Amino acid sequence: MPSKQHFLLGFLLSCVLAQFMGLTFGNTIPPLVFDADLSEYVYKPGTTLRYHSEGWGTTQVGPHGLKGQGAFSAKRDLSVVFWGDSFVEALQVDDEEKLDASFNRHAHKAGLPYKSLCVGRFADSIADYYFKIPVYSKALWDKPLHVIVLGTIGDTIPGEQVACRSIFQRDGNNFAFQQRECPPRESSLRLRNFLYEYRLNFLQTLYSRTADNSLRLLPSNGTRAAADQQSTLLSTPPGDYDRAWDYLLERMAAVTSGRVLFIYSPGVPSVANVNGSGIISFNNPETAHVTRFAQRCQLNGIKLIDMTKPFAEHFREHKKFPCGFNNTLPGRGHLNPVGISLIAKELVRHLSADESQAKRP
Repeated sequence: MPSKQHFLLGFLLSCVLAQFMGLTFGNTIPPLVFDADLSEYVYKPGTTLRYHSEGWGTTQVGPHGLKGQGAFSAKRDLSVVFWGDSFVEALQVDDEEKLDASFNRHAHKAGLPYKSLCVGRFADSIADYYFKIPVYSKALWDKPLHVIVLGTIGDTIPGEQVACRSIFQRDGNNFAFQQRECPPRESSLRLRNFLYEYRLNFLQTLYSRTADNSLRLLPSNGTRAAADQQSTLLSTPPGDYDRAWDYLLERMAAVTSGRVLFIYSPGVPSVANVNGSGIISFNNPETAHVTRFAQRCQLNGIKLIDMTKPFAEHFREHKKFPCGFNNTLPGRGHLNPVGISLIAKELVRHLSADESQAKRP
């Protein structure tokens, strides 16, 4: 029978192995601080985030908890601000591959003197951007172009609810944005500091499991039923959302003195399972709704850039997916450097065309 010394040695070796695996493959749990200018808790400036569960990215946190290279630039000189959830946050890639850096490179090549910044946070919604844009604008910048990146057209539909996030809601024939936040408890703030200071990444999974509304240790992803919401979206005729989309577009345009532009980033192409075999699928079940939303955007004087065609054309020519990483399923999950670069390049193409048209007599 093993002695107590053997048990103790095994325990210590297990802890060492867990620490090594956490440092190598785990995700950083960053400390939070309250930002008085933005009136919200943000990642502590100066921290380094390592994200290895999907992709393999390292992110530096700048002033006001902003991430990416744009966070360290002069804010008042900004031309473009990207808004989005984890697609814009892009912890899966390094800072030089994030959307702001990629856009700046493509803009520079095109001779456009644009500077950009990413404001992304996991599970944020259009309602969150609606409340944040005026606050951030007052604190950080003047009149940039606000580019909202949509990972699914479902982000524009009222009724989607994620715990600790603002919501776009419908009450009969009326629509409204409702602001919701879940400030972390003092115990959560101390725990995050402890985990970050001692690099206890192997506790990340355990810590994440405490993310419920009663403990409030982390913002939770709530009870999002993605499959049910997708089914409801696709079973509803696109025209039924016209009034909701008009309300959304009018409110988003009115909340800022700058311009607003949408980019739709679909999860295609992807690998589909057909009769037990994997095939490359270019089918997008949201196509009809995206087309209808684009029409409402045009009627409201707002541009929508649909990345469905650029993604498909790039894959057919180069056989590279816009989403997915070496440690995930191909074509699934968040944008990889290929997809991010394609979005940046397409935006620069549209802005260049707009500037050329504006210069015509």
